[in-house]
Formats: sequence, structure tokens, C-alpha cells
Amino acid sequence: MTLSSRLIACLDVADGRVVKGINFKNLQDAGDPVTLAKKYNQEGIDELVFLDISASTENRNPIFDVIERTADEVFIPLTVGGGVSSVNHVDQLLRAGADKISINTAAIKNPNLIAEIGDRFCAQVIVLSIDTKRSANCKSGFELTTHGGKNSTAIDLLDWVSQSTKMGIGEILLNSIDFDGTKKGFDLVVYRLIIKHEEDFYNRIADAIEMAFYEGKGNCSLLTLNENKRKEFSNKFDLDGLTFSQPNVHLFSFNNPLGACKTCEGFGDVIGIDPELVIPDTSLSVYDHAIVPWKGTGMRKFHSDLINNAYRFDFPIHKPYFELNEAQKELLWEGNSYFKGIHGFFKKIEAKNYKIQNRV
Repeated sequence: MTLSSRLIACLDVADGRVVKGINFKNLQDAGDPVTLAKKYNQEGIDELVFLDISASTENRNPIFDVIERTADEVFIPLTVGGGVSSVNHVDQLLRAGADKISINTAAIKNPNLIAEIGDRFCAQVIVLSIDTKRSANCKSGFELTTHGGKNSTAIDLLDWVSQSTKMGIGEILLNSIDFDGTKKGFDLVVYRLIIKHEEDFYNRIADAIEMAFYEGKGNCSLLTLNENKRKEFSNKFDLDGLTFSQPNVHLFSFNNPLGACKTCEGFGDVIGIDPELVIPDTSLSVYDHAIVPWKGTGMRKFHSDLINNAYRFDFPIHKPYFELNEAQKELLWEGNSYFKGIHGFFKKIEAKNYKIQNRV
């Protein structure tokens, strides 16, 4: 039997606006909640979740008016959370148009609230929202937080899940603070290992790494709990947004465009420069045409540019080439803003090798 997937949009709301950040921080305005809800509904989203992330911190009631306006625009299951601290709040939100109610901070403060809501409205109404982050102080490696991720609780994630499910909840909305907004996928734990310097450990960690890369679509991380340090790894061929070709047999064939030189594309028509052919007689000065290629028809402009501007940078045009120091020779080959050096000259010729006079 194939399981069908459901696409659920979760909108974090603060001060009546949808916001988005990274790791629950640096929140940026993302638009009007009702407008975005309507847009998601039109695009075929399966469910919608509204979380008023500032309600608990500001100790205020849920955003009843926003829920009423949203319920009038969308016709998909609507879950609402944020500031829900009583059975009365649940009743008001359901009457405003919500289908399910998400609770978080209030349930951690008063776990009996879960049972109270379940007794009045049934467990299917309750969505337990969990904002969790990695912690070396918890056995599972994950700790609960409250007030939109601002306050740590030292409560172990798995202990809380076990306790709350026994009290009667319909669903769990699990939020990873460490991965929120990073677009790296969900924080999936593939393996937990205690380091032991023995063969069995090395075999297990090799299998774990292979599985982590598979589940993480090419990305995985290694977390050392006692130091609470995370290192990120990727087996993708990309860096700083640049994507490289996956290795294949054609990359090693010079008869194939993929493996050929990127400059000549396998045709071998890159101009090679032999200094002894460019300046065969080093006893000549630049003024006396030591640079042979600049003597040809149509090429004397390069010679004239250097001769006419040499005084600007104190270049000794009458000194034999072999007497020039290294800095002067480098200038001659590289050029400057007043004249095109020998290397620049050949690059220009190479760019115009479609002309018959340049194919020599």
C-alpha cells in the first residue's frame, strides 16, 4: 500500500504579520497572514497551520480576529496555536473557524490541560506543538523549549512525547530550532554511537555515515554531545553555490567535450608562446624591434604604444633586452594601462584566429 503525502503550510505570525527567520531568530516580515493563507489555498495546499509565536511571550490571548478572517477565505483544515492556555480559548478558536488547536507552552506548564481539552472536545482536536533543540543535558539529545524557543526547560523531548501521548493528543507538530529556516531538511537522527576504538564500532559508523548521506540527500552532520559541537558534511559536488559535474568516464577522455581542455575544447588550437622566438636577439632594444611579432604589418601599433608612452613609467626603450632587470622584463610581458604587453598581444591575436593572417 502506498502512503499519500500531505503538504502542510505553517505560518508563524507576530504582531499580526507572517514572519520568517533562521533558528527562530532575526525574524523578517513575510506578508499578511490572510492573504498568504488564501494564496496557499488556491495553490492546492492540503492543510494550514497558524502559530502566533509572540502570544505566550507577551502573555496575551490568541489572534481570534485573524482566524475568523482566514476561515472565511480558505476551505482546508486549519490548525491554530499561540497563546492557547485554557479550554475556553480552545472553544473560542473552534467557533472562529479553526479545525484543530495547537498547544505548547501552556501544556508544558500545566500538562493536565491536555486531558481537560481532550475531555471537552476529544483528542483529535489537540495538536501538540514542540519546539526542540539539541542539548547534551538530555538523554535523547533534544530539549524542550517554551515561549517561541526563547526559554529552555531541561525537559527531555522523548520523555515529554511519552507523557503527552498517554494523556491524549491527536497529532504532534515537531519544530527543530537548529534547522529552522536553514533549508537543509529536517533534523533527522540516523544513529547514536558511543566512541569505542574497536573494529565493530568502525563498521557501525561507516554504515551510519552512508545512511545519513542517503537520508539527508547528500548532507549530514556529526554532533558531539559532551562538547555540543556540530560539524556539517556534504557529498555533493558544489561549493559556494557553484555546482560541479558528477564524475563519469567522459571526464577522462580528451576526445570528449567533457574531458577536453576548456580553453581549446580538444582541438589543440591554443597559441603557445616561446620567448626565444618572440625575442630571438636579446642584444636588441625594444626601440630596435627586439620583439619580432610587433614588426609585422598591422602589428606596429603595439610597438608604437610602448615607445610613445615609455617616458610615463620610465621604461628604458634603448637598453638591450638582456640588460633589462626582472621587473622591467615582467612589465614588458604583462603590460600596463599605457600599452598591451606581449601576453596581452597574443591573447588578442588568439581571439581573432578566424583571420587567415593570424593562423600561423
